[in-house]
Amino acid sequence: MRKSNTLKWIITASMSVGLAAAVPAIAKDPPKGEQDKELRYAELPEAVKKTVNEQRGKHELKMIQFVERGERKFYRVTINEKGNDKVIRVDEGGKLIDEKEVKDRGPERQGKGK
Repeated sequence: MRKSNTLKWIITASMSVGLAAAVPAIAKDPPKGEQDKELRYAELPEAVKKTVNEQRGKHELKMIQFVERGERKFYRVTINEKGNDKVIRVDEGGKLIDEKEVKDRGPERQGKGK
């Protein structure tokens, strides 16, 4: 009986390790020239921090991402406005940009702020 339990444990552990190794291989890489990388506030350039602070007022930040869309690079910041999140996009120089201008897409990337 003891051998049987040990064998089951070894098989279960082996399968778990195999599945864990397979998941990253299955994950889809973003298209070439596109990137969405999560950042911390402290990692933002000063010009971007200034614009973000002006836009958020006293609201908390939910998420900050560095985004590449072809040649365009910008920061996408989600501001928690208690039920109606505001999503802004800021270029590397601190200028607000429109989501259409940078071809930012997807419902989780849309907000009332541009």
